[in-house]
Amino acid sequence: LKKGELLEVINFILKNNMHRGSEKGFFPAITFLSYFTLIAENKEFESAENFLKQHTKELNPEIRKDLVKLCEATLNFEMKNFDKAHDCLKNIESQIFTDKFNIRILQLKIFFEKGYIEEALFGLAAYQHFLSQNKNVSEAYRIPNQGFTKYLRQLLRLKMKDDSIEPEILKNEIIKEKNITSKRWLLEKISS
Repeated sequence: LKKGELLEVINFILKNNMHRGSEKGFFPAITFLSYFTLIAENKEFESAENFLKQHTKELNPEIRKDLVKLCEATLNFEMKNFDKAHDCLKNIESQIFTDKFNIRILQLKIFFEKGYIEEALFGLAAYQHFLSQNKNVSEAYRIPNQGFTKYLRQLLRLKMKDDSIEPEILKNEIIKEKNITSKRWLLEKISS
């Protein structure tokens, strides 16, 4: 589906109240975050804010606060308010294992955007260690996240003026990837 079509599908699902999970009628957290992220990544900022206002109350109260903070961090990141995005991430105390992936990826992207190369390299090494050593990380999370770390490392080398990295070759490699986290963002960074 294309960008506009995907947003239409999300709007159709929401308007027809088809988004509620079976878990006590709450909006499933992973679906909530996926919808919100797609809306924000497509630069539909007003729609993203409206989504939060309209659907936050449908989340399980036990996870609501942290999930909203993660969404606010995502929105601020997409709006290029990197300091605000970072502040939102610092206030998340989530114990949900899958949130750790989203938080770390967003943190690494913030470091990159702010030009904090050393912090990005340190965070990247820690995240790669986490992905390879933690037995609780399933292949469904490990593979796309390792793809992200692989290409972020190359982007950082590019940013440090490493002549051995050829942007066009790197771009083509990422385009060919079928299962990678933040593919669109990686491609945007090569082009900029």
